[in-house]
Amino acid sequence: MHPVPTFHHICELLASDASRTVLTQFYESLISRRIDEAPDDADPRTKRLRKSSQRRGVVRLLQDLPGYESMVEVGCGKGKLANEILLAFPERDIMGIDKQQDLVDRGQRENPGIRLVQANAWKYQPENVGAVVGLHTCGALVDRTIAMAAEQDADVVVAPCCYGKVGLNDRRINPYQLPRSKALQQWETKFLDCLRSAKRMEGLAQDHKNTRVFSLIDLTRMAVNLDRMLWLQERGYDARFVEITGTQGVRPNGEKFYQSQLRQAIVGTK
Repeated sequence: MHPVPTFHHICELLASDASRTVLTQFYESLISRRIDEAPDDADPRTKRLRKSSQRRGVVRLLQDLPGYESMVEVGCGKGKLANEILLAFPERDIMGIDKQQDLVDRGQRENPGIRLVQANAWKYQPENVGAVVGLHTCGALVDRTIAMAAEQDADVVVAPCCYGKVGLNDRRINPYQLPRSKALQQWETKFLDCLRSAKRMEGLAQDHKNTRVFSLIDLTRMAVNLDRMLWLQERGYDARFVEITGTQGVRPNGEKFYQSQLRQAIVGTK
């Protein structure tokens, strides 16, 4: 198991006038691999370049993980990631699920070699699945992805470090009681205070008006993903953060662009 800091220590960083840089470095110190990649996608639009880079990062990551016979991708959309995984592992059973029937239908037409199913991830229970993967699973759907893997005793789980749509304890948005890990439950009040405060201040942070606000949002990002990593560890997984893209990419014309904040994934292996 990878050692992790206590939540008390993370809170102390903010209380001691820690800057955004300090908190970011502290979070990044938990990440187990660096990738510095220039996307080679011919499409000039930055969003598509970022998504293409993220997909390649996940495929590369899966190539380094233990073997498994079957995999389900949660929130697969049109199945672009599932298709790239199938190309890398043609001998394996790859399936994608998504709640939107129109995306599933379009994806099945565009990628006939993969199996896409319309399903509600909150109710779906795969059978005998070796790996559960998500890339575009926002907010609480990340928590559902790792829970699905644990429920099925899957050998591998990969989910993005997404925290922007976490719904605290509003069960209409997030059916899970946060924090989920036993290790952080003693810090429940501080944990939830951080999340509530960060969500109230997101607008200020985006206007670049307050360094402390940046620190608070970084603390929230750390707390949410640390909770997920600890939750997986408590269920017998070797869980860690892994970087799937670098901080910058390069357009076909040679110009650099910044990747999105979705640069890390939570990885758990048995």
